[in-house]
Amino acid sequence: MSELIAVDGDEDTCDACHVPPAGGGNYPISPVDLQDFIFIEDKLVIVDNEDFEAHCGANAKATTVLAFIADIAICRNGDISQSQGCHTFEGITVSHQDFVFSE
Repeated sequence: MSELIAVDGDEDTCDACHVPPAGGGNYPISPVDLQDFIFIEDKLVIVDNEDFEAHCGANAKATTVLAFIADIAICRNGDISQSQGCHTFEGITVSHQDFVFSE
């Protein structure tokens, strides 16, 4: 299986769980601050548990399942982020690079 690797600035989409206009949207996973040594095309790779903020100040964490670079869990296109509260994420969309990870 091959997947694009998520990097700084890629987004995850959240279902519209609140009354508009507050609900839903694409939320950037940026800045990457859990690591500073794995880059692809000059952008930091998003790793497991990277924090980012959805609307209304909700805390979210980018999440991966069994994808590693040098024993570091990395996030890929389609990996589903986790959030506290009612937010349901639909999956990371990689749009800032085209490097493929192969398992």
